[in-house]
Amino acid sequence: MKPLRRHWQATHDVQDALSWYLEHAGDGVAERFLLDYEAALTHIARQPGTGSLRYAQAPAHAGLRFWLLGHFPFAVFYMERDRHIDVLRVLHQSSHLPRHLNHPTDP
Repeated sequence: MKPLRRHWQATHDVQDALSWYLEHAGDGVAERFLLDYEAALTHIARQPGTGSLRYAQAPAHAGLRFWLLGHFPFAVFYMERDRHIDVLRVLHQSSHLPRHLNHPTDP
């Protein structure tokens, strides 16, 4: 299992989603969102090659993969490195994803 390195953008994305769920749906839903997110990260750490390469066609995005949360409409975008996995973004599926993925390797 490779260690995960969460970039500031991914952390910010999760905080935004969590704030939204707390405000609009309550503590229970927010907690389930976090559990679903952590389950997705565990899967990615164990089997990084199973994520979709759908957005990896552009040279700037080579190797970019994503994995969908099981019960919430979010995707975790990541890149596998030799010694770790960079978790780059956690985006709502209705987002304009290419716009948010302009520079996926920026820290």
